[in-house]
Amino acid sequence: GIFVQANRHYGFITHNYIAWAGVNGINLNCAVNTPASPTYPVIRGWTIQDNYILHPSNNTTLNSATNVCDAASCLGTPRLTYQRNYIEDTYQTALDLGHNGDTSLVENNTITGTVRAISVLPQAGIRVTASCRAVVLQKNVIYNNTSSLFTGGIYIDGVKTSIANASTYNTANNTITLNNIHDNKGSGIVISNLNSSGGVTTGNLISQNSTYNNAGLGIDLGLANTSSSNGTTSVTINDDGDPDAGANTLQNFPILDSATITGFSLTVYGKGPAGATIEFFTCDGGINKFPSYTLNYGEGKNYLATGTEGSGADLASGVVAYSDVDGNSASTTKASKFQFIFTLTAAQKAAVSSLDSLTSTATLAGNTSEFGPQAIKFTVLSCQLLDLSGTYANRKTSLTWTAICDQKFNYFDVEFSSDGTHFSPVGRVPANYNNNQRAVYGFEYSGQGNAVGYYRLKIVDKQENYRYSNSIIIRIRESAEIIVGPNPASDFITVTIPSAKADVVQLTLFNALGSVLVNRQEALRAGSNVFTLQEPAQLSAGTYALRITRGDEVVSRQVIIRK
Repeated sequence: GIFVQANRHYGFITHNYIAWAGVNGINLNCAVNTPASPTYPVIRGWTIQDNYILHPSNNTTLNSATNVCDAASCLGTPRLTYQRNYIEDTYQTALDLGHNGDTSLVENNTITGTVRAISVLPQAGIRVTASCRAVVLQKNVIYNNTSSLFTGGIYIDGVKTSIANASTYNTANNTITLNNIHDNKGSGIVISNLNSSGGVTTGNLISQNSTYNNAGLGIDLGLANTSSSNGTTSVTINDDGDPDAGANTLQNFPILDSATITGFSLTVYGKGPAGATIEFFTCDGGINKFPSYTLNYGEGKNYLATGTEGSGADLASGVVAYSDVDGNSASTTKASKFQFIFTLTAAQKAAVSSLDSLTSTATLAGNTSEFGPQAIKFTVLSCQLLDLSGTYANRKTSLTWTAICDQKFNYFDVEFSSDGTHFSPVGRVPANYNNNQRAVYGFEYSGQGNAVGYYRLKIVDKQENYRYSNSIIIRIRESAEIIVGPNPASDFITVTIPSAKADVVQLTLFNALGSVLVNRQEALRAGSNVFTLQEPAQLSAGTYALRITRGDEVVSRQVIIRK
């Protein structure tokens, strides 16, 4: 259709209708040289936009086994801008970027209707290959490509080759974000092991894409067969050896333990690589067990939220080993616990209310994983308890907890036990709905008497459905020895903690809405320990709660800050 070769740069191909081309619809090829032209990439800075490309390579006189034809073939073309093009019924690839096509931008294109099969090279919507780096693929729509050999909506491989006199390096460090890829015969996004040239592709960031109803995986790492599609791909099972030598280092995905929705609040517990950025999605409901695993590895249809393991927003700490029926495994040095609480938008809440499962990806050093098993079901509660703590002073026990409750919730019953087994109600606290936001509750009890007391909450809705919280232990002697002062405070708080042995204590400061302001761990030595919190100097006047956690002992102190 349109052919640009060698030694041409900073041009525009725009608003064209190209149909029934015998070979490529648009061909920018620096490797094809005119006499006396250079051989390194100089077709740079081109803009290809707002074109309609229909039926490229629909020429029956050409041999279908060797007819490698794209809607747009752009080889040796760095700084390319390819946007708002509509491509239908291509024969090979809608857009093929390669041979040093660095720092290109591919956005807002529509690719659909690939129905004719060809097996010479990977048949895909967009392919990035042959020494391409830092390409951004965003906001493209790739759907309804039903060729039996269609491999992936977006396909990135590690072929390591270049045209003459140009550098040769791995295809790496590309960004795939905000694309909508659905109803294709192959996988949504493929990061391939196709590396016969010795190359490898890593550092490919995959973020906030919507993939659903594809025949393969939502994200597939390590695909080595260029004609694999329609379920012949394979899940890359988690192992304890990451980073691995492979596509995107065969990054481990997260393992989710629970997902709870209360009002507009989503709480997720799980485990994953330490320091990973974890993205959460609702699943498409499809069955993805390739080749024959037991768990279901879904596609991420609706992006919900992002959390970073180990950040201030991560409310869980520690490491844990895991294994499952499919062989996913990690030791305590490779899996870290996480807990995140997200506030959903009205649109997100509407989307998850009709779906039943959650999936996620993990990204480290730009390497994004496949989707983890979608074995998690959403639990929708009328009240979500975020924490429960208490302390004993002045011959009474003071309990404090934070919760998010909706209009279906009714009340909390506070229950006490002297042995940790047999509980009896000692008081009732009504709901504070607070528009589905966090609310702080409190209760005082003067009947403990024993040196050790156990407390829990019975959480009851208006239909008299109920569930119990975890129980906490209040020790009279040890709790009374913890001193917090000055109170009221203005610039700092001093916490004095006696300890009979070396131990660890967690100091957590909350505001009135239950948001965590300070969360730090300190080592205790035998004797008296004094810790100073300087954060009050930056806080506004008001009432705050300091939670002191040591082993199974949880102590809370109210702190007043005045300015």
